[in-house]
Amino acid sequence: MKKNCKRFLAVLLIILSLCFFTKVSTFAEETRKPIKEINLIADWFKNPEAYGEIPRGNFKFESEANGISAIMTWQEFTNKNWKDIKSKIKNFAKDKKYRISFMVYCNSNEYYISKDTKIKMNGEECSYYESYIVGQGYSQGKFVTKEFLAKDNREKIDKINISCKEFSPPVIGDKVRKDYNFILSDIDRAKGLEVSNDRHVWYKYNEDRKEWGICTDQVFQEGRYKLAFIVECKSDSYVLIEDTQGKLNGNECYNGGFTSAITVKDSTKYFYTKEFKPKKLVDVPSVNTGLVYNGKIQKGINEDTKYVFLTENEKINAGKYKTLIKPSDEYAWSDNHKIEERYLEWEIEKADPTYTIPENLTANLGDKLSDVKLPKGFSWEDGEISLASLGEKSFAAIFTPEDE
Repeated sequence: MKKNCKRFLAVLLIILSLCFFTKVSTFAEETRKPIKEINLIADWFKNPEAYGEIPRGNFKFESEANGISAIMTWQEFTNKNWKDIKSKIKNFAKDKKYRISFMVYCNSNEYYISKDTKIKMNGEECSYYESYIVGQGYSQGKFVTKEFLAKDNREKIDKINISCKEFSPPVIGDKVRKDYNFILSDIDRAKGLEVSNDRHVWYKYNEDRKEWGICTDQVFQEGRYKLAFIVECKSDSYVLIEDTQGKLNGNECYNGGFTSAITVKDSTKYFYTKEFKPKKLVDVPSVNTGLVYNGKIQKGINEDTKYVFLTENEKINAGKYKTLIKPSDEYAWSDNHKIEERYLEWEIEKADPTYTIPENLTANLGDKLSDVKLPKGFSWEDGEISLASLGEKSFAAIFTPEDE
């Protein structure tokens, strides 16, 4: 009998406990007011359609309720799903879709977030997303903004012209400079372009390893060199692209690399000059002197493989001439290797004429010298002189060779 009584009491206690806890978990009717609208103010927000850096920040709130807070996360549409972007990722990827997901909280005994609450960000309505919870003294909901397509609307820079007075093709024995002063045009500077004057570097080709490496030479030696330099664009309106062409002192450079816009105000382009083989020095040649007309072809400057003639260097007739000359590809002038073309002046002098003094000339008393005929090439110095007396006389005459 006692055993039966104990079993009955245990069952009764269990039933009573179940009834008690069921009654406690029942909530009273909601007395708080539903929030009509919450506008999240994000001063830091920048439309991803501008491309570049992912903006993040805190919100301010406009609402009839107090106690509003929010936590935001950028999401990227990838592999057919929306995925949260980790905070360590700093930049949008071009041509990808993005949106902001945020959880909005209200800690209030007077208001609560309902499914009818309009959530806006900077005045633009957002969509309810996945979670919605209402508890005693608090409520929350998860919402998302519209989708954004990250794209770059900046004007693409096709070409850049850079000048540098100090730069010239390297010459053997010259110092390997790292202090060039690159200058951009006013037009390029207005586009936000900058050339880094402390980040250019010479590269040298290693014949053993068959690869380019940073040059460690103090002076140029025989070998193959090229100069690398960096151009940056810091602009909201312009951007460097992979196909941007660069020229240094009018000579086309080669693409050495490209960094896509890291932020809205940052894109970088690497350029290489053409390959240089440091030149050997050659003295400016001397012109031939003492050249006299002889009826044959004569050269003003002796030929050599170290320089080339750009204009004629051979003449026959007497006269003064100029020959344009420049060093061969492997050479530079020793007196100024920044100058290539130069004129050298030379001369073929007139030859002394050969002639025979006319003899046995006769004239009548009272004649003028101009009445006396002279052999070809001769003329009287003063043909107006009158012959006023008889006898043998001498008068000055001029001989002019036929080639004049």
